[in-house]
Amino acid sequence: MRRLLTPLILAVVAAAPAPAANMVANGGFEEGLHCWFVRLTDFMPQTIREADGTRRYHYICACGHDLGEYKPWIGVFCPGCKGFISGEECGSWYVKNHERCSIVKGGEGQCMKFTLPTNVGNNQGVRAFSKLIKCKPGWGYKLTFYAKTAGAHARVWVECYAETKKEGSWSWDPEFNPHKINRPLKRVYRAQVNCGASTNERAEPRHTKARREDFRDDDGQGAPVVSGGGSSEDTSPEPPKYSKPGKWQRYYKEIVAPKRYHFEYMSVKLYAYMPGEAWFDSVKIEPMTARELARFKAEKNKRIKSDRFKY
Repeated sequence: MRRLLTPLILAVVAAAPAPAANMVANGGFEEGLHCWFVRLTDFMPQTIREADGTRRYHYICACGHDLGEYKPWIGVFCPGCKGFISGEECGSWYVKNHERCSIVKGGEGQCMKFTLPTNVGNNQGVRAFSKLIKCKPGWGYKLTFYAKTAGAHARVWVECYAETKKEGSWSWDPEFNPHKINRPLKRVYRAQVNCGASTNERAEPRHTKARREDFRDDDGQGAPVVSGGGSSEDTSPEPPKYSKPGKWQRYYKEIVAPKRYHFEYMSVKLYAYMPGEAWFDSVKIEPMTARELARFKAEKNKRIKSDRFKY
């Protein structure tokens, strides 16, 4: 019997699909801030008078550096202050953002912590961006992460971008353009998880076999969180799992855009507002299987009447 079972066991193990790789670089923060950007800057358009007397819009970085007449896009850096540009017109609101972000002990090892004093929490909040993720247009993806808060409100976005080919292309110094993208990126879609809304407090889809995720608070204490794990074709969501204040909670979100909003790049944006503290860990994006994507589209398209918004 043992001789018969051993080859069978080996065959089953060999046939088991390998787990999908996390598309978010350093999603567990075990390498500190590597591949995450918290030293931020941005810009505001200003009218500049040229030498010949003409007026043109130029984009001026929060540090005062003239970025030129072409609007910068997410993922490039200011040559003046070396700050990461999110591509949003928000001026100098986030030039001290890095002072409120830290890597601390917690979660599965290390995690991202935001500290929001009253003047920041009641205004711009604190945020962090992942490295840009190249993806397949038209495909679907799954976001999972852990978060907990004390006073602050946390949200996580997956910002989705496509190259704007009609605006042409221009070159940036490679030192300030690490992703080597020379066409403007335009945000065409976004997926959002509001960690404070009960409708978003849910684990990832139900699986055939559950596993226990043992997350600890910063002082090494705290109750474990139980959620789905492993791999299964059953993608119906579990009932909401509500977390107690100060405890880690797992969140899940599908990232699938309607046909007219197909994207080529993604970036995870961690965000918190209101005075207090917020922690994030185990940020993961993985591609859907073909069957999961087909099931998602079929379910969504049942409720959509206009072809303009079909998946």
